[in-house]
Amino acid sequence: FYTILVLFNQNTPKPPKLNHELFFAHAKTSRAYRVSPNMPRVVLGVAFFVYFGLVILGLCAPVNTFSKLIAYYHCFVIGAGYVLSLYVWPLLGFETKSRQHPTEIKRRTLSLVLAIALLIVYAWYVTDGNLRADLLGFRIEYFIISVLSSLTLTLSLFLGPICLLAIRWRLFECGGKSNKNNNDNETNPSLNPNQKTQSSFQISQWLPSISTIRDLVTAPFLEELVFRSIMSNLMFHFHLSPITIGISTSVIFGLAHVHHVLEMPIVIVLVMFTYTSLFALYSSFIFLCSGHFFAAVVAHSFCNWMGLPDFQVLMYHPNKVILRAVFVLGVVLFVLEIVFGIFAPSLYDSPYFSHHQ
Repeated sequence: FYTILVLFNQNTPKPPKLNHELFFAHAKTSRAYRVSPNMPRVVLGVAFFVYFGLVILGLCAPVNTFSKLIAYYHCFVIGAGYVLSLYVWPLLGFETKSRQHPTEIKRRTLSLVLAIALLIVYAWYVTDGNLRADLLGFRIEYFIISVLSSLTLTLSLFLGPICLLAIRWRLFECGGKSNKNNNDNETNPSLNPNQKTQSSFQISQWLPSISTIRDLVTAPFLEELVFRSIMSNLMFHFHLSPITIGISTSVIFGLAHVHHVLEMPIVIVLVMFTYTSLFALYSSFIFLCSGHFFAAVVAHSFCNWMGLPDFQVLMYHPNKVILRAVFVLGVVLFVLEIVFGIFAPSLYDSPYFSHHQ
C-alpha cells in the first residue's frame, strides 16, 4: 500500500536521503543493536547436541507413514542443518569475522557444501530412496525455454529498477567520471592523463569479488538446492500438494534467515523474513510449475543482483513521473505474463502437477 501511495501521490514531499549501507553497517557494529556473533561455544555445543538428537528422531520415524507433520519435521531438520552449518567454525574455536570477509565466506561455503551432502543423504533415507532427478529439477526437457521464461518474467518484475539503474549508470558515465577526472587534474596538475587512464584499467577491476560470487552463484545454487529442490521432493513424497509445498518451503526459507538477529536489529530481521519469504514463494512458483532447478536459480541470482527496489527515489527523482509509469508497467507485464500462462505447468510437463508420482 505504501508503494501505491508513492507511485500515485504527486505531492509527496522529498524525504531525506538514507544511506542504506551506512545504516546496515551501523546496525551490525552498534552494541546497542546486536548480540555479538561470537556466541559461547557452550551455547553452540548445546544447539548442535539438540540438533543431532532431532536428526536421530527423524531417522527413526516410519518411512512409509505419509504424514504432513512428519514431512514438515524433516524439512525443519534440513533447514536447521543448513543454518547450523554456518556456525560450525565458531564451535571449533575459529574467530568469527564479518560475513563479508573473504575468509568467512570461504569457511561458510565449505561447511555448507559438506552439510548439504549430509542433508541429501538424510533426505534420501527418509524418502526411502525416492529422490528423483525430475522432482529435484534436473531434467533436459524444456530446459532452455524454462530458463528464458524465468529470466523474462523476472525482468518484467524489475523493469522499473532496471530503468532506474540505467539512468544512474548513464549519469555516472557522463557526469561522475568527468567531475572526478577534473577534480583530480585540478588538485594534481602534474598528473599525466595517459598514465591515469592506463592504470585505471586493470584486470582485477573486472574480476568479481568473492562476495559477488557468493551472492550471484554460490548462494542461489545452494539455497535453491536445499529449500526448493530437496524440500519439494521430500514434501511431494509425503503426498503434499504443489500449493502446500510452495507455501511451506517459502516460510521455511524465510525462517532460515531469522538467525541474522544475532547481527542486525529485530526490525530489519522481520523485514528480511518478509521479503525472503515472498521471494521464496516466487521462486517456488517457477520451480514447481517448470520442474526445472536452474530456472529458479536464474531468478534467484538476478534478484540478488538487483536487490530491493529503491521506492523512495520515486518521490523526489527529477523523472519520477516516467519512473513511476515504468514501475507500474513492469508490474502489469508481470501479471499479464502469469495470467496468460508463461509458466503453465502443462507447457513444461512439470512432474509436480502430473498424476504420476
